[in-house]
Amino acid sequence: MRRFILLNIMMTALVAMLICGDVNADTIILKSGRQIKCRKIEQETEMIKCFVDGCGVGYPKDDVARIVREHNSGQNAQKPGFTFDIWHSGMTIEEVMNTARRNDIPLHKKGLISINKHFNPRISEDYIATATEFYYRDNLMGKPGTVTLFFTPTSKLLEKINISLHSVDIKRKSPYTQEIKTMLSAKYGNPSIHDMNNILSDSFLWTVDNRFEVIMTIWAAQLNIMYSDIRLQLISRREKESIDAREREQYHLKDVDKF
Repeated sequence: MRRFILLNIMMTALVAMLICGDVNADTIILKSGRQIKCRKIEQETEMIKCFVDGCGVGYPKDDVARIVREHNSGQNAQKPGFTFDIWHSGMTIEEVMNTARRNDIPLHKKGLISINKHFNPRISEDYIATATEFYYRDNLMGKPGTVTLFFTPTSKLLEKINISLHSVDIKRKSPYTQEIKTMLSAKYGNPSIHDMNNILSDSFLWTVDNRFEVIMTIWAAQLNIMYSDIRLQLISRREKESIDAREREQYHLKDVDKF
């Protein structure tokens, strides 16, 4: 019940942010690991209030781990990461779900197999707290494909997107693959060769201002394009290390007397 209430509070905060505008200032960090950007934060007896352009949302003090003050953060804001279609790196998992709902995208938790062609919260939103990978099927450049969205494990920010296209006429030197490579090069500049030791595929890398990477890999009948936010990849690695450390500690406490 408590988790359900917390998710409702967070969804309310998201709606307020979408209505009121972009946020880039102080940060409320919840004990769950989730982070909420606020232009102004006020502390009351039992609540922490987050204001975004005048709109306020309250969080119980017991749910708040700490507050990070970032004065003049608007002047020192990070440049944006990658964009693919309607997705942008750094989107919260709630923002992604809200976008999928508005655009009727049949987003699924990874591991669930469904022929559903419309947004269904039971196979997407219900897994906000537990899953870090979601996917949907689409037609891209005339080929059937799968788009997979990856989130950081604790803060649940969109860090990577992988687009996988499948067709028997996809070949390493085919006009189709060359067309996509040309489009990416026109947008991001000339690529470097990636993974030269793999004789079964061709792989190309675009690094954009040390902010994000795009890797295009071509096999027989399959083409993958991976967008990765470099800063969020580092955050993801640290969060994973922290989770692994906590799990090792739990295993140790549980099993130390057995040896």
